[in-house]
Amino acid sequence: MKTVLFRYFFLFFKLFLATFWFFIIYHYALVLGFSFVTLSFITLFVGLLSGLTFLGFGRVWPFFVIALSFLFTFFSLVNFVYITVFDTFLDFGFGQNSYTLLSTFFEFYTAVPWYMYLSALAFFVCCTWMILVDYKKLFKHRLTARRKDDGGSHFFTDIPRVVCGVVLSILFGVSGLVFSGYLEKNPNQDWWSSLAYVRDYGVAGHVFSSVYGVLSTNTSGGVGRVYAKQLEDLIVDGEKQEPEEPKVQVGDDTTVLEKKRIIRKPLTRFDYLRKHVDQTLPGKQTTSLASISSTTTSFPAFTQKPNIIIYQLESIPSWGMKNGLETMPKLSSLMNEHMHVGRFFGNGCHTVDAEFSTLCSFYPHVKKPVSTFALDGEYYCLPQLLSDAYEYKTALFHANKPEFWDRDVLGPKWGFHDMFFIPHFPRHKVDDGDVLNDAVSYIEKSEEPILAYVIGYSSHSPHTTWEMDYLEEVSGVTVSPYTGPLSSELLESVEIKTERDLRIYLGFYELIDNTIDNLFASLKEKELDKNTIVVVVNDHRLYNFYGDSSVDNFYNYNELPFLLYVPGMKGARLADIASHIDIAPTLLHVLEGGRYVERNHFLGKSLFSGSHPNHSFSSCHDMSYLVHPDGVVVHNTKNNIHTTLQKDGIITDEKVARVARQMGIINMLRNTMLERNLVKP
Repeated sequence: MKTVLFRYFFLFFKLFLATFWFFIIYHYALVLGFSFVTLSFITLFVGLLSGLTFLGFGRVWPFFVIALSFLFTFFSLVNFVYITVFDTFLDFGFGQNSYTLLSTFFEFYTAVPWYMYLSALAFFVCCTWMILVDYKKLFKHRLTARRKDDGGSHFFTDIPRVVCGVVLSILFGVSGLVFSGYLEKNPNQDWWSSLAYVRDYGVAGHVFSSVYGVLSTNTSGGVGRVYAKQLEDLIVDGEKQEPEEPKVQVGDDTTVLEKKRIIRKPLTRFDYLRKHVDQTLPGKQTTSLASISSTTTSFPAFTQKPNIIIYQLESIPSWGMKNGLETMPKLSSLMNEHMHVGRFFGNGCHTVDAEFSTLCSFYPHVKKPVSTFALDGEYYCLPQLLSDAYEYKTALFHANKPEFWDRDVLGPKWGFHDMFFIPHFPRHKVDDGDVLNDAVSYIEKSEEPILAYVIGYSSHSPHTTWEMDYLEEVSGVTVSPYTGPLSSELLESVEIKTERDLRIYLGFYELIDNTIDNLFASLKEKELDKNTIVVVVNDHRLYNFYGDSSVDNFYNYNELPFLLYVPGMKGARLADIASHIDIAPTLLHVLEGGRYVERNHFLGKSLFSGSHPNHSFSSCHDMSYLVHPDGVVVHNTKNNIHTTLQKDGIITDEKVARVARQMGIINMLRNTMLERNLVKP
């Protein structure tokens, strides 16, 4: 047994050295630190891998262990991409179909430096060599024992090794899960930042914590199930209640005072969620968070139902239009001349989440893209509502395969009659201008009013000269690097590595600005400009521009452009802060004018309502944000740690904690409604 243990620890030591140096390079490439927690998880993982290596004594088993090490290596590379792009790990249950997941990886694979690929290859080769060498010694030992044996007892020579493998696998595996559980209940206060969490856990820790999360979810009930039951039954503090009749005593007589009977209207699940949203920021807990009233309430009297074009930009946050940059003069001019908001934010960080929030006026899931749960769901979103109530014809346009984000399934569920993807568009990622031209032609040929939703794609990363050449090849569009001035302060603050890369990225801003200019010119040329409402809005911030250091940085990097063009309406700023969920109610308000009635299942608020709240909720991979003029409350839903980014320290820690607790409830409610198909009224 001593010999077996010695061989185990010798294998453990070799695997530990290989894994340790691999992740030293890994964290260095990501500019992450290395902590005791990281080292602990690596040790536990290597102990488990070594134990699994000892488990088998057949000729196939070593190749099974090698396959596990390959999957771990590949999973590490995939997570490198996700950490670079999303600042967090890839969730095992992320919900992407294989096409979307692989496409996402191959779109961002250039984010992994060449030496990281080389290190991953070296790590896998080393692990494979160590495992094979160990088994070669084992087989040699077994052959020697067999030659000395007088008949059959050689089978039992492997029992000490198997027992050692079983015991140590259980020991290290359970220890990893227990350690994950301890950290979940006792999180580091820095883990409100997903990057700090990633730094400490590492990929090995992520594997253990993911398994622990699955096991703890399956074995726990708790408050989540109670909320889910209430939401499913649609009975949430909602039974009719009759208040007790007050009594007054005069001398020895007790008289019942007559009082008008009050019957409380039952709350729907949407009311319940909305109530918690309202309770997050009651007036007494804020400083200057008063709702503003729109001064633009004179809606045009359309002679016929207007067409609607929603052009969703891709990776074009407001950052590239501001900071002394003159990349989008046309869009900037249109925003000044027409309806806009002070600051506009996305409710999620995936393109499909922007589509969902815009069309369905509902928050996306906090942890995963909405397509994870939406495929089996039922909805009543803006396209279907316009079709039923106002006989609109609805169409979706996107120069990608329909399988990406499962849009071939989601589009009809959200109410689109016609959908134009590849092969309608001859090539992948053709210029947005070509896609918009198809949408305008579709409107021009129709005798019915049209809602056309155009998902931009030509400005999608990677932003490289190769992509510029590709657009010129497939669409004849010339894209050039930005040639305007760039301040040294700007170059130091952005997370794009070189000035050349930044100028290439900003060149795509100029491309999209020309596209928007051509859209309005085309509408005017075809005499559609007087009967077409146009919304121009971006999908999400540029990945990696998180701006966690200060509230000004957060606003700067997360703000999105938003333009609402309504023929016959003067320009105005409609709110200080708004988000995607406000778009559908706003469009309905424009169409219905004074007859507008709020839809109970839309969580957003019309920008013309006169009582629009000056805040928005955003989320991205376990990170949840409450954004308002006084600051930003950051809440990590994975470990329930929060912080605040604010200007003058005017929000007390007590208020921040109260807001964060309420955010946790809101996140649980909206996740539950999505997961349990409770979004349709």
